[in-house]
Amino acid sequence: MVAIVLAATLAACGSEPAAQPPTPEPSWSVDCRVSGEVVPATDFEGMELPCLGGDETRQIGVAEGRPLLVTLWASWCRPCVAEAPELTEFHRLFGDRIDVLGVDTQDNSKAARYFAEDVGLTFPSLVDERGDVMRSQGLATLPATFLIDGDGDTVARFTDATLTADDLIAAVEEHLGMTP
Repeated sequence: MVAIVLAATLAACGSEPAAQPPTPEPSWSVDCRVSGEVVPATDFEGMELPCLGGDETRQIGVAEGRPLLVTLWASWCRPCVAEAPELTEFHRLFGDRIDVLGVDTQDNSKAARYFAEDVGLTFPSLVDERGDVMRSQGLATLPATFLIDGDGDTVARFTDATLTADDLIAAVEEHLGMTP
């Protein structure tokens, strides 16, 4: 009996592994390019990162004086999953007047693109593999979101995990005088 089990085990170990279907590439990609000159945001000076799902790089800054919302996220961040629909709603309401830019932080680009696809992100994101942006802001955790005015100055900062579109709308009304 032992010989039969041993023979079956050895035969199984020596056989070719079953072919696994290839994992499809994520299709999510949002163009990171902006028209006009980008002026670095004061708190993000020198931060130029590659676009998630694209070949270009982009500086974290305001383009042609348009305010900017920067959100730091990652596919492994559970609170980021809850925030994603809130940020997408904000982008829907203000995207024609305020640029929204994500920064995928300390993540695998393929996992990040699957995440962006799954949660329906509608705004471009950059890749920060080492977490330089997060550290430059003195942060140890995600998510974090920054509202930057047209001059490149941060006017609101959100670092808790309960950010809503209403919180962002209130900050825009208070600091930028805009309503949806």
